[in-house]
Amino acid sequence: ADSICEKIIRDFDKISPSFYIQEDRKNGFIIGYDRQSKIHKIPMLSISIGVVTNEMRDITHVAQIGEIGAELKKLAKNIEKSNYVKDKRQEKR
Repeated sequence: ADSICEKIIRDFDKISPSFYIQEDRKNGFIIGYDRQSKIHKIPMLSISIGVVTNEMRDITHVAQIGEIGAELKKLAKNIEKSNYVKDKRQEKR
């Protein structure tokens, strides 16, 4: 899973600057407006991946995959660059 995530991130980070005009690429952000029409600097796109596995603990129900994935993605999104977070928590025994 690690090598797949690393490739996805590498490929995404390679092409994502092409989504922006040269001035925005140079600035490292775009200017946008929120719902109250306030101006904000919006960072360039990044990708956040949450990796759910059964390597360290058993997954007993399909709903666990979504729950664990949401937790991991939230952690990954706290980092301002493209990254992935893999679940390494062990079951309590």
